Amino acid sequence: MTVDAAIGAAFDRVAVREREARTSFDPALPDRAYAIVDDGRGGALYTRESAFSIRDGRIVDDAGRAVRGTVRAGAALGDLRIDPTDLALGRVRDLRVGEDGRVSYQREAIDPRSGTFSLETVVVGRIALARFPLATALRPVDPSHLRAPEGVVPYVGSADDGTFGPMSAARGGGDLDASLQRLQDAYLALDALRAARAAQGGTEKGAMDLVK
Repeated sequence: MTVDAAIGAAFDRVAVREREARTSFDPALPDRAYAIVDDGRGGALYTRESAFSIRDGRIVDDAGRAVRGTVRAGAALGDLRIDPTDLALGRVRDLRVGEDGRVSYQREAIDPRSGTFSLETVVVGRIALARFPLATALRPVDPSHLRAPEGVVPYVGSADDGTFGPMSAARGGGDLDASLQRLQDAYLALDALRAARAAQGGTEKGAMDLVK
């Protein structure tokens, strides 16, 4: 790979890390509440981990499993998705989870005629929570995920709904230190490649001067 190609790839990594830093969040779940995630086969797993982020437009947990929720009151559980156009254009700002589990963000917009900048609140949906009877023995699937015993159906609701307590409100950048560290590493790699290109250019110029 040439230095220019490596710099192009480094710019792509910086862009990914910047989006990651803006689109991760880590709300604290209420007591005895589990987030519901997809098991990859159409079933459900349960987790107390809440390091959520956006991947491919979906809200996922740290393992990349889609987090389930509702887009409106009374709707069936499903994936919570960010508008793909907003993601592609980098218009997702101030991603947050409210105390009631409602996920929202600020959409940036510019009026093409007046050039006026504005922010619009977009509600993605509400994270679903599950609660099991105290004697329920959930079965570990991996260190972060559990499966319900056969025949056991949990109560499903949302934070601050009268059964579950509130979530701790969280804004984008939940694991902010880790996200910013990865962003800093990407910038350092880019700076090193730029310095390498500058040094290469200087060497080439010096060789040309010698043959003049």
